[in-house]
Parts: sequence; structure tokens; C-alpha cells
Amino acid sequence: MKNANADLIATVARLDKQLRTLRLAFGAMVLGVGGAALVGWAAPQQSTMNAERYMVLDVDGIPRGMFGVLGDGVSIGMMFTDPAGATRIEMRLDPDGAPRVALMDDQERVRTELGIREDGTGTVVLADDFESPRIALSVSNDGAAQLLFLDDTATERAMIGLFSDGIPGLIFSDAQGTGRATLQTSDDGAAQWRFFGADGATERAALGVYADGRPVIRLSEESGQGIFFRMEGMVADTIVTEGND
Repeated sequence: MKNANADLIATVARLDKQLRTLRLAFGAMVLGVGGAALVGWAAPQQSTMNAERYMVLDVDGIPRGMFGVLGDGVSIGMMFTDPAGATRIEMRLDPDGAPRVALMDDQERVRTELGIREDGTGTVVLADDFESPRIALSVSNDGAAQLLFLDDTATERAMIGLFSDGIPGLIFSDAQGTGRATLQTSDDGAAQWRFFGADGATERAALGVYADGRPVIRLSEESGQGIFFRMEGMVADTIVTEGND
């Protein structure tokens, strides 16, 4: 189960870092590229147009946008500001070819980011007013589509989606991000809740139905190897076992 979520967790970690560094990258574009950029913003009466950077001023001479090569000399980006001068939209194309768009509130806090990873995975991240990601949507090349919910520490707490094999699933995690409960269905119609120990891998209990509609309850001992209680079918078909399944 942890492996099924590995790509999405990696995506969230990467986007969390991007959310916190994207504004710095654009800040470097404005403040660190060189004195010409500063002069362009400070003296709007002087038009700035060259091969590396273009600026757009409104009718009052207030900078409203910039397009050009970023401070690393390789990435290219675009920035739009509102009438108060706050940056609201930032777009960039990284050296690895990954495009990203950040949408910001009136305090210049990144609240939404859209992007495509180098491997082609499309992602959307929604952040709170502390710029901490809270919801992440990911669609990978292998067909996996997942919606992830995070707490205020950016820890995964719940996920709903389709895995690469097309199986739908729902996962709940503890405060450490370890999956503790899952709900899954299969192509043949079987469905089950599974509950795991603190390691997130050892199944301790399960409740479900087989493809033919028969219900089942299963409880396992600490190692998860031995099943000491199992009930299948109707009451008359109850089976209680101890030891290995």
C-alpha cells in the first residue's frame, strides 16, 4: 500500500519545495539579475526592451508584468502584478522542461500551483494562507489518478483515487503519514476495508465481501501471519480458526 502511494507522496514533497521557492526565483529575476532590471522598475518613464527581458507598464507607468530569462540564465518566466503592485501570477519553464504556474493571493502567498513533472505527471496543488499544501491532484502516465489531502504540516492524511491498475481506492493515514485504513474494490466486484498496524504494512483486521457476495470478517495476530478469527457467509457458515491461515 505504501508503494502505491510513493509517486504521489514524492510529487507532494517536490511541489511543497516548489511552492516555497517559486517566489524566491521570481524575486531573483527582479532583484538579482542586475542593475538594469532595478532601473527598469524604478524609472517607468524609460522603456525596457531587450533580448533577455521585457516589461509591461500600464497607462500610469506602473509595472504590471515581466517576461524574460530568470536569474539562473536558463529558466524562462513571466510575472503579472495587480494595480497595487502585488504579484498574482507567476509562470516559468524550468531547465528540465517542466512548466509551472503559481496563482497568488493579494499578500503574494502562493495558493494554487499547476505543473507538469519531468516524467509527464500532471499536478495541481492548493495551499493554505501559510503556503502549506493541503490538497494535491495528480495524474501520471501509467493512468493513476489520485486526490490527496494533507494536514497543516503537509502530512498526507487521506487519499482517494485510481491506482495504475485501474483499481479505485480510499486511504486514511495517521499523523505520521502512515496508511492505517484502506477501502478498495476489484474488477470482479469484491470489496473490503483493511486496517493496518503502526507500520502501515501489517494487516490486523478486514471487513468485506467476496465477488460472489459472501461477507467476510478477518482478524490477524500482531505479525499479520496468523489469522485467529474469520467469519464467512451466514451465521451457519461461521468459521473460527487459530494459527496460520
